[in-house]
Amino acid sequence: MTDLVFGIKLAPLNANTEGGGYLGRNPYGAITYGFNRDVNVEHIITSSQLFANRGLWGIDATLFDESNKYIDCVVFERTLDAGLRHYLQFAREKLNIESPLVVEAGISRVKGFKMAMGNNTYGGPVYRPDIQSRQTLRSFEDSEIDSVLLAIFEEFFDAVGKHRPANFRGFPPIDKSGTGA
Repeated sequence: MTDLVFGIKLAPLNANTEGGGYLGRNPYGAITYGFNRDVNVEHIITSSQLFANRGLWGIDATLFDESNKYIDCVVFERTLDAGLRHYLQFAREKLNIESPLVVEAGISRVKGFKMAMGNNTYGGPVYRPDIQSRQTLRSFEDSEIDSVLLAIFEEFFDAVGKHRPANFRGFPPIDKSGTGA
């Protein structure tokens, strides 16, 4: 299992973070993570965990601002979009996992948080302690991945009492017929 992580360098969920990184194993399987250094302490801020049952988890602490209690919806969507596509490619090519499969996404400890869009508050507050979405991915086709991501994003917007704006950040992509993905 560790060979899978070392051999193909499974990236942490948010591979764009600065700081350091680590590849290794733990009691659950194999793990990669990124961290920031704060004086003499290292804080894990993003990780990918490959479990012995071939399940993949991604965790990222940069997707929301705890001090100001907001979730940046652009950063959230971009990170989840890139992370899910990376995980699906890894699952298909390295773990030989076939569809259909279950995709879960969630954020914990966000009761009272608001959604931020740029420098503006867009919705909120969140009235639940956690936001979770569970979707079934029926194939590895881009249009199916887009459909699953869109369902997840819409559930997150719903948690702050707003509808996700149509074609927000150019997603989902418009197909050539102009009918949407």
